[in-house]
Amino acid sequence: MKLSLKKRLLLATLSGILLAISFPAVGGVGPLALLALVPLLLLEEDLFQNKDRSYKIYFYSFLTFFLYNLITVWWIWFASEGGAIMAVVANSIVMVLPIAAFHVTKKFVGVKEGYIGLFFYWLGFEYMHYHWELSWPWLNFGNMFANHHYLVQWYSYSGVLGGTMWILLVNMLFYLIAKNVFFKKESWNIQTPLLVLQAILILFPVISSLIIYYNYEEEGDELNVLIIQPNIDPYQKFSSITPDQQIDKIIHLVEQKMDESVDLIIAPETALPMSINEDGIEKNGFILRISQKLEEWNGPDLLIGSSTHLYFDHKNSYASRNLGNGVWLEAYNSALLISRNKPIQIYHKSQLVLGVERLPFPAIFENMAIDMGGTTGTLGAEEKPFCLKSKGMEITPCICYESVYGGYVAEFSRLGSDFIAIMTNDGWWKDTPGYKQHLNFARLRAIENRKFITRSANTGISAILNSRGDVLEKTGWWEDAVIKGTIRLSDQETFYVKYGDVIGRVSGFTAVLILIFAIFKWLRSFGSVFKKEQNAGVE
Repeated sequence: MKLSLKKRLLLATLSGILLAISFPAVGGVGPLALLALVPLLLLEEDLFQNKDRSYKIYFYSFLTFFLYNLITVWWIWFASEGGAIMAVVANSIVMVLPIAAFHVTKKFVGVKEGYIGLFFYWLGFEYMHYHWELSWPWLNFGNMFANHHYLVQWYSYSGVLGGTMWILLVNMLFYLIAKNVFFKKESWNIQTPLLVLQAILILFPVISSLIIYYNYEEEGDELNVLIIQPNIDPYQKFSSITPDQQIDKIIHLVEQKMDESVDLIIAPETALPMSINEDGIEKNGFILRISQKLEEWNGPDLLIGSSTHLYFDHKNSYASRNLGNGVWLEAYNSALLISRNKPIQIYHKSQLVLGVERLPFPAIFENMAIDMGGTTGTLGAEEKPFCLKSKGMEITPCICYESVYGGYVAEFSRLGSDFIAIMTNDGWWKDTPGYKQHLNFARLRAIENRKFITRSANTGISAILNSRGDVLEKTGWWEDAVIKGTIRLSDQETFYVKYGDVIGRVSGFTAVLILIFAIFKWLRSFGSVFKKEQNAGVE
C-alpha cells in the first residue's frame, strides 16, 4: 500500500501540530508529546516500504518541524524579525538531521538498527544543541512537561533529556502498535503484550513522580527576599527613560515593602541600563546612590542586572571591539552583587542569545549581531561558572536565557549554590507565549537542582518557586510589582547535579558510532552499484 501525497502531507502536518500543542503556553498538553511523533513515523515507514527516494523524508520531516517551530516560537518576531526567521527555519533544518540519519540507517543497515539509531540520534542531537555554536535548546522535547512538573519529578536524576527519552520510547512503541494494526492488518488482541508494556512505560514514570512530589519535604535555612518587577517597556528602556528615572522606580518599589527582615533584594536583568565601567565600579555615581540606599535600609544585599564594560590594551576575546589607539572595549550583560563594605561581585552572562548577544562562528560573522539596544552586539562571556557570595550563602546568578540550560545551571549547584536567582527581561516578546514558556522552564531547573528559585523580571512574570517546581508567588503581566517572600536554602546535590547529562553523553557517543557504520554501509552500497555497472559495460 502506498499513501497518497495528500495523506503523507496530512501525517507530516499532524505531527507538527501535535508537537506544538504539547508545548507550554501554546496548547500546554504535555502528555500529547507521547504520541506526537507517531504520524511522522508512519509516514517514514510508508516511504521506506515503497522504496521512495531518501530526499522525500527530508521534505516531510522539515514540514513537521517547521510547523512545530513556527507555532511555538513565532513570538520572537516582536524582538527581531530576522531572528525569528532564522530561529524557525534554521532550527527546523537542524531538527531534520536525526530523522534523515534514522532513515538512512534503516535503509542501509537494517530496520531494527534504524530505530535504535533514531533513539540515540535524537538524544545526541538534543545534547549537542546545548553545546554548539547554533545552540537553541528551547524546543527540546523534554521541555514539553514544564507545566506538568508534577509528572517529571525524576528530572532530578535524568534532567530534561530523561523526558526526551521517555517521549521517544513511548512514541516508538505506539508506532509499532499502529504499524502492526494498520500496515500489517493484525488484530488488536495480538497487540495485548505491547499494550501492557506501553501501560507500564507510561504509568511507572508518572506514579514514581507523583510519589516523589507528594512526599518531598523542604529543608534548609530561611532567607527573606524582596523581588522587584519595575515594568519598564524594553523598547523605551534604553532610549526615552533616563537611568535616574529607572533607579527612582526601583527605589520606590523597594520602599513599599522594605523592613528590617529583608536579607536580599533582587532586581532584573539590565535594571541598571547604562553601561558601567567595571574598573572603579564602586565610585560610579549610580552605584554610590544605590549603596547609600542600602545603608538606609539597614544593610540588605542587592543583586541587580546591569550593562557593564571593560577596557583592554589587547584583544581579550572574540567579543573585544577595537576602538583604535591600542584600546579595546568588551561589553557584558552582567549581574552585580552589592554588599555593605565589600567589593562588588560581578558575574557576566555566559549563555548568550544567538543573533542578539552573539553570532555563531565569530571569526566569520564578526560585527553582524542584531542591534536591539542595550546589551547587544557580540558580548563578552564568563569563562566558567562561579557562585556569588552573600551573607554566608551562595547564589546561582542566572541571567535570562541561561535558565534554559539545565546542565549549565547544575554546574553552580555543584559548586555549592544555595538557591537560583533568575534575572530576566521578557517584555521584548510582548504578551505572547514567550514569557510564559520562560517561566515554566524555571520549574524544571528547580526540580533538577532541588533548589528554590527567585525570578525577577523587568517585564514578564516575577515569581518564587520551591524545589518541587511549584510557583508559590507570582506577579501579573505588565505591572509594577514587588514580591516579599521567604525561600529556603539548600546546598544538596541531586544525582543530576553530581553526574550531569549522562544520557546525552552516552547517546552522543553511541549515535556517532551508529552513524559511522551507517555511512560505511551506504558508501559500500554505492560501490556495489558502480561495480555492477562496470561489469555490465564489460560484458
